[in-house]
Amino acid sequence: KRATDVPSEACLHLMGEDVDGNKVSSGYSFGLASLKSQLKTVHVMSPELNVARTHAIDYFDSLPGEPMFGFESKKEAVTNQCDENTLRYLKALGTELGYTGPYQPFLDDNSMLLHNFPELERYRNICYTVKFLLKTPEHGLPMFVREDPVENNQQNANQGFKAYQPTLGGGTFGGYGGAPATAPARAAPQEQQPQRARPQFRWQDPSFQVEVFGSQVSLYKLPTARATSRAIPSHYVTENEVAETEDDILHLQALPSFEDALGPPDAELLLSYLTVPYMRVPLVLSFFATDDRIHSLKSVALQQLLSDVLFEPGTFACVGDANAPELIPTPKKSQLASGYGMLLNEIHFSPTTLLTSMQDLLSQALDLDTGIPETSTEDLILFVVRVVCSLMSYIYMVLNHHRGVHDNLSDFTVLRDVKLTDKTAECLEAGVKMIQGQLRSRAYGMLTSWSEKLTKELLSLKQVGQLDDITQHVCLVYAHLLLIFRDTSLPDLSEDFISSITSAFLFLSNRHTWKSNTLKLEDVQLFELLQVVRPRLLQWFATASRRDASLALEAAVRVAASSGQRRLKGDKKQARIRGWNRYTHPRSCGRYTVSGTDLISVDDDSTEPMACVAVAASASDMDLDLQIMKLTVQQSHLRALAPHIAQDVAVIEIFGQRSLQCTTVESAENRSWLRLVGLNHDVHHWPSADPRSVYLDHHREYVACELTKSEEWIGELFEPIRIAFFYEPFNPIPILMPDETISTNSNVAQLIVLDPTTKAPKYEVIVNRSHEVVEVYSFVNLARRFFRKIDFTTNYRKCLATFSPDINPTPIALPSWLKNA
Repeated sequence: KRATDVPSEACLHLMGEDVDGNKVSSGYSFGLASLKSQLKTVHVMSPELNVARTHAIDYFDSLPGEPMFGFESKKEAVTNQCDENTLRYLKALGTELGYTGPYQPFLDDNSMLLHNFPELERYRNICYTVKFLLKTPEHGLPMFVREDPVENNQQNANQGFKAYQPTLGGGTFGGYGGAPATAPARAAPQEQQPQRARPQFRWQDPSFQVEVFGSQVSLYKLPTARATSRAIPSHYVTENEVAETEDDILHLQALPSFEDALGPPDAELLLSYLTVPYMRVPLVLSFFATDDRIHSLKSVALQQLLSDVLFEPGTFACVGDANAPELIPTPKKSQLASGYGMLLNEIHFSPTTLLTSMQDLLSQALDLDTGIPETSTEDLILFVVRVVCSLMSYIYMVLNHHRGVHDNLSDFTVLRDVKLTDKTAECLEAGVKMIQGQLRSRAYGMLTSWSEKLTKELLSLKQVGQLDDITQHVCLVYAHLLLIFRDTSLPDLSEDFISSITSAFLFLSNRHTWKSNTLKLEDVQLFELLQVVRPRLLQWFATASRRDASLALEAAVRVAASSGQRRLKGDKKQARIRGWNRYTHPRSCGRYTVSGTDLISVDDDSTEPMACVAVAASASDMDLDLQIMKLTVQQSHLRALAPHIAQDVAVIEIFGQRSLQCTTVESAENRSWLRLVGLNHDVHHWPSADPRSVYLDHHREYVACELTKSEEWIGELFEPIRIAFFYEPFNPIPILMPDETISTNSNVAQLIVLDPTTKAPKYEVIVNRSHEVVEVYSFVNLARRFFRKIDFTTNYRKCLATFSPDINPTPIALPSWLKNA
């Protein structure tokens, strides 16, 4: 809209008007570049996200005017050039303001135009950044990695001095700066210049030099696909072969075997189905649901193919493209597109085949269950459960929107070109009832049985090395169990279901190692699942009786802490359990607490709700926050060990490469004290390096010719070692002695070797007069404490450390002090 006070000329021309309100053009809009084509192959597992995608694209398509800032529109290699619409806009704006051409430099960061109209610079940056993020790393998108200061400090702290071993050969001995006696060089910290995230435009005729995060970037050759689609037949043939029609498939010289999962006839039939994208969803799904082809889904390639067929949106249909084709085959490919993806299109127009195939596929997969999770069919069963649950989410969204009861899509949300008839709605409801019955009975029972068997293994575990493998296996089962209840309505949630949901979320939140890709689900999909289920979860606990709520919360705590099964059976059933209460603070919705002294009867049928208590975490034994799924035991959270600690050299050497669970015992400024769950070990972690150096009261410089008569024996024993290892003519190495003169009766002398650069103590030299031995120790800073580490001795026979003598023959005769070194 036009501003009422002082309208901006830059904004007015974007609207197509001049200062006087005259219409000078149709206006200018925001171009989406290759966004539509890229989204064709991006998996959309959440149906609500698919609706948001369509509505966002519809909004930008509905904007009046021509798209501007089309830096990607140039076909030649000269990048970042203004398109014709942008030049037309700049010329009209510059003419009204009295500016003369050339007009492209007006978009330079230092131009007077952007100085007077900073809003135009912001709009330019937004347009460019959105299009720039359409690039992929394969097409020139720089990989921006934020360094973790904690991890870097840990790595620096681990770079201690490596004890040198003198190389005995060739008649030469390295000095302090040589290889034998050199500590690993630590680079001086360099001051990092701040890098700007916003694009910086610099005009260099005939184009702009654009810099983002310190890297030169351009919009030349934006990719048309975000990911490689496995739902097209050309993906399974060689580059020289064509696979666009059914005839092309029939003339292929070799057909893919999909890891020997399909024979040539089935492979030919499957590829033929892929040549008709508009009909491939029911065809491919029914293909795997018939003729006992369920076993072929053990192939990872076929799992990926089926996922791409079902959940890739396909070609996007703009508003007005939904007209039925007049000719078959239609010359207008836009008529074979869809607004919300092919899957939702199939649910809307022809759900019968889809529902029947879903029922058959799920039933066949569940028939493969042997009652044991560790079988060859486990991956296949979990894949089918994932697919069916995701398909059910789409069906539920369509039905709930049709009924007007969807949690996120209100009555004002219009799904264009989607008008569900009563007959179709009845068909969907009948199919949902059948499939949901299998999911909540057979699939739920199977996954619950698997989780109980795996939990039993955890409780009776004797080999600590299997702890994390079993833990990740339990996480895998719980993640799929949660998918069953994604769209379950509040009236259908029983105490058993709520207990399972809470236990699964709590176990995953506290025991799963994120970014590990072990759940067959993306982390973002699991997080979205929590956001969808959480409101109904909190509503149930708000209205449930104290007994039912306490039973569910106690079961969740047992599962999260691996202290027992979720469902107690036989003599393990408890007659009394701890009674949970809710916090009264308005910001503590979904937060519950329990004290060990407050017990209630399990057989109590009272409908009394949970009591309300004030927020006082220190007075409670345990807190459980259902908003973020965090369990706090005496103010200590159960969680996975941080990656920068788990990847520490010492941790890997002791425990190996695996995920570890821990709680915080104590946290201080310079140290974290962590207790590993299920192991008899604690971990003390110091996040930052210790800047201190060893303090020693030595100030007298060691000079061999200036030693007193009572100290001459020190020079006789130490001089050969000093000349061999601590002598640099052009960079003298300071060596200090005690301030007081060493007496005649002394048998031991202590010398300190300083770092020639930092002047900090580096080595300690012990000269033993009675044994005629010289020992060199390095100072090691470990856990903010200083230790001595022996690096060299002139006689390994008289040293407390275990040294192996060098038995290799030497080409030269060794001096007497080095024969037993």
